[in-house]
Amino acid sequence: MALTKCSTKRVVYLTTTDFLILAIMCSSSPHCQAEEIDLDDRRHKPELTCYSYNGAHCVDHDCHQVCDKNGFKGGKGAFCNKRGGAWECCCQHQAV
Repeated sequence: MALTKCSTKRVVYLTTTDFLILAIMCSSSPHCQAEEIDLDDRRHKPELTCYSYNGAHCVDHDCHQVCDKNGFKGGKGAFCNKRGGAWECCCQHQAV
């Protein structure tokens, strides 16, 4: 069985070509690209606690008072939400 001669220059050329093709394929494929993942998503999406509101019309100022009364700091992030036919005041928890 005869061994074929292979120069170092040719091996380097073929290896470089393979890596170049692989790099081009990975740069154009979304599966190979790095993506930033936020493991603690709670910092960006605060939790809500909602309380029923019996008024005919709801304004955010009313919800600030409802949230403040229920222990939320200054009622920050309070807003009205209409679920079904009834109003509710939703209070955002503080971001951690």
